[in-house]
Amino acid sequence: MHYLLNQQSVYKKLLLLFFAMFILLIAPKGQMVEERDSLIKKLKTLPNDSSRVIALNELAFSYQLKRPDSTYLLSQQAYELSRNIHYTLGEARSLNVMGISFTQIGDYAKGLKMFTQSLNAFIKMKNIRGIAVGMGNIADFYMQQGEWQNGLDKMKEGSAILETM
Repeated sequence: MHYLLNQQSVYKKLLLLFFAMFILLIAPKGQMVEERDSLIKKLKTLPNDSSRVIALNELAFSYQLKRPDSTYLLSQQAYELSRNIHYTLGEARSLNVMGISFTQIGDYAKGLKMFTQSLNAFIKMKNIRGIAVGMGNIADFYMQQGEWQNGLDKMKEGSAILETM
């Protein structure tokens, strides 16, 4: 009898978990499309400055799961504009988003290269949030490749860098 009650409890928990995941995945979908449409409209009016770079990267990031090729193209535009206007934070963020696009399409070597370049730029700027994101992306990259020790090492390295700042 105890086994049946325990099994029912597990099923209830799994059902709740499934329901929560369903809500989290489906509910934001409409909102994400609205945000994308809003960003596309906004881009038509923005000048070639940091606000345009930010909007391009936000739009690029929003496409990461469905259209990683668009993610790359938009983040590349953001990167080029950042370089032209000497917006180093935009360059670093664009490199990070490009890294995401490459890993999504399976070009892991380029993804790691972009993540590393982004991280180095954030370190140079002493941007703590960027460093944390960069180290997390690199650690996650290694873990997705099954290189658990490298991932753990990167997490430790990131922690050590953050402690020195």
